[in-house]
Amino acid sequence: MAPTTTTTEHKPSAERIMELDGLRGLAILLVVLCHYITAVPHGRSHSLGSMAGTAMGLGASGVGLFFILSGFLIGGILIDSKQSANYFRTFYLRRICRIFPLYYLWIALFAVLATTITGWQLHVPYWAYLTFVQNYFMQRTDIEAIWFGALWSLGVEEQFYLLAPPLIRKRKPQGLWNILIGILVLSFVLRLVLLTQLREASPYYWGLDAATYWTPSRAGDLAVGILAAVAWRTESMKQWIGAHLAYFKYTVAICAAALVATLPWLVRPTYFFPAAFGIPIFSILYLSMLIIALMDKQSVIATACRGRALRELGKISYCVYIIHVAVNWAVHKYVLGELPRFDSWRSIGVTALAVVVTLMIAEMSWFLYERPLIRRGHKYSY
Repeated sequence: MAPTTTTTEHKPSAERIMELDGLRGLAILLVVLCHYITAVPHGRSHSLGSMAGTAMGLGASGVGLFFILSGFLIGGILIDSKQSANYFRTFYLRRICRIFPLYYLWIALFAVLATTITGWQLHVPYWAYLTFVQNYFMQRTDIEAIWFGALWSLGVEEQFYLLAPPLIRKRKPQGLWNILIGILVLSFVLRLVLLTQLREASPYYWGLDAATYWTPSRAGDLAVGILAAVAWRTESMKQWIGAHLAYFKYTVAICAAALVATLPWLVRPTYFFPAAFGIPIFSILYLSMLIIALMDKQSVIATACRGRALRELGKISYCVYIIHVAVNWAVHKYVLGELPRFDSWRSIGVTALAVVVTLMIAEMSWFLYERPLIRRGHKYSY
């Protein structure tokens, strides 16, 4: 049922919640581990190292954590400022200053290199990347997958940024709650339909890609984040959550047990189980972690998220996300003359070097490029 209480009015705050930076750092750490280890050759079949590397494929769920955090943070900003006369203008200008410069610079760099390097071609047209609809295109060339493959989620987020402001602007808390619950349910049902009705003979099939990458299929995580933002701003719900925080801690334990029990199916990306049931399990897990991090500052989760390393990683996560796969490919290509691997001490060392290079580039991007543009964006006030 939707909450029947009214939402307490909040003014937009400049206060930064450290725990959310740490959760963002955890999200990008999970994604990097997946792409740097699981997505490349990582050991002799059935060896302990290979099985551990395969299990790190669960790190792909970090994208879902990004979605939930976006729903919570962006949804919260929109709820807090919904009465502002500059509601739409300020929101979109700030998002443009944050997202567009680095993303379009990355596209431009590829376009320049493609004019000088043989074989650097796109299967997905440039206009799809430029308009953030790349998540609806299924096939990519090898170099395109390296350069742009992970960026499908930016298409989902930008489409969310386009649709969320008008959705939140005129909705009262109860109406918004009902709509978000509907989106959550429909997203789950849509994934089941795509996975079961649009199968083909090959392991990777059209329905699987659509259930994994299309915005309507992944809207559930974003809806979960906005629901958390609504609850956080509804005083009676916030008090209830605080009084029953043990439920969320039990939920974390139950979800962790469920992931261990279903691990053999979750690590099979060509199977319907990860998209059908893995996504909601991780969504519940990450929502519970978010609530614990916000409400129990002494918890292990909150303490870990306040750690300097995770917060620093969260700060530079946008650039890391965009460049990390291409940097790993380039470092392995330059040092070893081969595609990335993680199955020998030499290749592990080169992967570690790729991590260092990625972090250095991301830090420089933050201080020299992204932070000045973000500050420029914040001159637009609600």
